Parts: sequence; structure tokens; C-alpha cells
Amino acid sequence: MPRFDLHLQPLAPAVQRAIRRPVGFGYKPAVAVRGFQVLMDQWMRIFLTPKGSDPCDLEFGTVATDLIGSTVTPDNAVELLRNCVSDCNAQLRAIQSKQVRRPPDELLEDAHITSAVADPSGPGVAMWVRVTNKAGSSQVVLLPSLVALPGT
Repeated sequence: MPRFDLHLQPLAPAVQRAIRRPVGFGYKPAVAVRGFQVLMDQWMRIFLTPKGSDPCDLEFGTVATDLIGSTVTPDNAVELLRNCVSDCNAQLRAIQSKQVRRPPDELLEDAHITSAVADPSGPGVAMWVRVTNKAGSSQVVLLPSLVALPGT
């Protein structure tokens, strides 16, 4: 029997500001996904969860969301985000090591920042991350939008 996961979807900017989170289950009924999208959803769930906010596991998540509204310079933000990506990778690998019989297209091989650009309109940082699974597929995403870049 196929195994599915719920798909996290990026929310419209106005909704993001209103409810203070960039992703949700979207405007339509929840979508069941499998394969690479399961990996992306698990990775983003860890990356966007504030560390210390899960009462069952205070180490779950990253400090990436702490940058929102902070006065950190873009250069320091990029370095902090590199550490968050590394922390997220380690947490996801630890979780997946306990899950047996997961297909290779749902297992994390690597995720790393491919580009980070200071965005003075925010002000903030636009960050692109390449996520690769054990099956060899990869996708570049612009965080936190979850939108894959064309041609990758």
C-alpha cells in the first residue's frame, strides 16, 4: 500500500503576514504527496520550525525564523542560515535513520545553499537551496517560498 504525507504549500504574502507563517495546507483540501515532495516538506517543516517551540523535542527546528525582524546584517544572516541548513540536514537524517523501508527518493542526501543575495527591499536575504535525495534527484528552492526554480 502506498504511503503518503500531507503537502505543505506556500501561502500568499498577505496571508503570511496575517497569520505569521509562510506555509500551511493551502486554500484547497489537503494534498497527499509522495516521493521528492515528501522530502521537501519534511526538510521545510524542520527548517521553518522555531527551535524550542516543540514541547516534546526542544531541539527540533532551527533558529532561521529568529531572523525575522532582527537587525542582523545580510552577511551575518547568510552565515547563520548556512548553520541552520546544516542543523536541519542533521535533524532530518537522524529522523530518517529511524524510519525503515523509506524509498530513496524520500531520503535526504544533501541540502546546501547555492546562492544568497541581500534583498534591500525587505530588507533581508533571498536564499536558494539545492536539496538532493538518495535517488540522485535534486531541486533548487527559493526559501521560504517553496517554489522550485524553472530549469533545475
